[in-house]
Amino acid sequence: MKARGFEVLLASLDPKQPGEAFRQRYNLPFPVGNVDYQKARDFMQFPVMLNAYVPWVTFIDRTGTIRAQFTGNEAFFNNVEGNTKEWAEKLLAEAPARGRRSKKK
Repeated sequence: MKARGFEVLLASLDPKQPGEAFRQRYNLPFPVGNVDYQKARDFMQFPVMLNAYVPWVTFIDRTGTIRAQFTGNEAFFNNVEGNTKEWAEKLLAEAPARGRRSKKK
């Protein structure tokens, strides 16, 4: 799907687990980096009172807008492959946006 404009990125919240080592260990075909836990929560706009169980999956459209996000305790993970494909296809079907990028939720 990368050729169509969909890209997968993974960020580890564990400072003891370097992203590249994780990517190699699990032979992942996409980039893996590290991010500070609080910065990740802030980016995803998780309320302080939300128990955000890992993993976290976020779908960001072509304009940089968060369109959907899921935490590890949600039903999304009962069929993660199918649900990921469904969201990717939905976002790829949208016309490319013009104009300014935003980070609205």
